Amino acid sequence: MEPKFIDREAFSVIGLRRTFAVEDSPKVPGLWQEVHALWPLLEPLQTDAAIGAVVMEGPNATHFDYIAGVAAKEDAEPPDGTDKLSIKANRYAVFTHVSTNTNLNAGLRETIGYIFGTWLPGSSYRIAPSPEFELYDARFDPNTLLGEIDYYVPIQI
Repeated sequence: MEPKFIDREAFSVIGLRRTFAVEDSPKVPGLWQEVHALWPLLEPLQTDAAIGAVVMEGPNATHFDYIAGVAAKEDAEPPDGTDKLSIKANRYAVFTHVSTNTNLNAGLRETIGYIFGTWLPGSSYRIAPSPEFELYDARFDPNTLLGEIDYYVPIQI
């Protein structure tokens, strides 16, 4: 699995934000279920895709914040009960994960394991100090959990 490299302008993610222990990452899909109930409030703010952003304080962190929602303009206002995360302009290594069964979380964990366990250590890149994120666009069906998801890893040399 080889990445494509993309420069992305600054944007915001508006949605629900929760803190998880690293070992509790299988609980993240439950947050997406909560987001679906708020979709009528979030969809009008969406600029290009649904986003799942990961905010982690270093490689040895025991907890991470995850915000499930939509990509929005930087000046968009979050509806009551939601959070906003601003992501600065970055260069990204983008890996496309193909979900072929309904166990999306397990498949994504394998892809993420490859990125950080194999690809990154063998590359000339380092992680840039910015959130990584999953991008769910028209290639992914949220009802069947099948399709393509892009995983964006902020990089620097």
